[in-house]
Amino acid sequence: MDSLTSLLNRVDIFLVVMARVSGVLLVAPVFSSRNLPAQVKAGLIVLISIIVFMAKHPQMATVPTSIIPFVLLLISELVIGLIIGFASYLIFSVIYIAGQEIDMHIGFAMVNVVDPLSGISVPLVGTFKYMIAILVYLTTNSYNYLFAALFHSYDVIPLLGFQPNKAISTYLIGMFGNVLALSVKLAVPIVGALLVAEVALGIIARTVPQMNVFLVGIPAKIVIGIILLVLILPFYMFFLDMLFETNYSDLLKLIKLAH
Repeated sequence: MDSLTSLLNRVDIFLVVMARVSGVLLVAPVFSSRNLPAQVKAGLIVLISIIVFMAKHPQMATVPTSIIPFVLLLISELVIGLIIGFASYLIFSVIYIAGQEIDMHIGFAMVNVVDPLSGISVPLVGTFKYMIAILVYLTTNSYNYLFAALFHSYDVIPLLGFQPNKAISTYLIGMFGNVLALSVKLAVPIVGALLVAEVALGIIARTVPQMNVFLVGIPAKIVIGIILLVLILPFYMFFLDMLFETNYSDLLKLIKLAH
């Protein structure tokens, strides 16, 4: 009852909390999915905002009473949430980029499918790996990293404490670089094996000119690629765990830079 009374008495603070939570869930992986009904998203935003408010409102400062400063505060809180959500979504770009690279070497470059989460055309292998990543993300409760970062943000960036600066954009650019590096690491085992297969096919073409290597090569690379995808699945799970933990560390560092 006391918590409900506090919520009713501090609706202004609750709205500010909801702005940051909304920013996170609007772009965070899974929660920003187009397949997730708008009513469910709204319910999640309200529910998580209530939880955050109950846990953090005693330490929150008063908010401006004038309309313009209050709106500016809402915008700044929304931006904080968008930064956290976007940074958490970046890590899934690793999977798409690696999948695109693998598709090019297997021969699936022209075969794209529609991603049910974003509604855009994506590489076939990238979609396969992405769906596995989503399953791992949900079944291992790795989304708790996102909510832990959200709660931690109120300890580091209190209301009226957001300080936009160059360090934030610099760190985000660095995260883009890490995405490219990690995608290369993820794709290298399969791409490397396929390159070896292409070299072998080239040697066969030189030594046995009568053989139509083009007709043999494409099915061979597809078979090799699929076999390798299956073989590296256990290692892919470990790679995903490392990705989620690394992303959590990046979120904490990014939050620290915003204060």
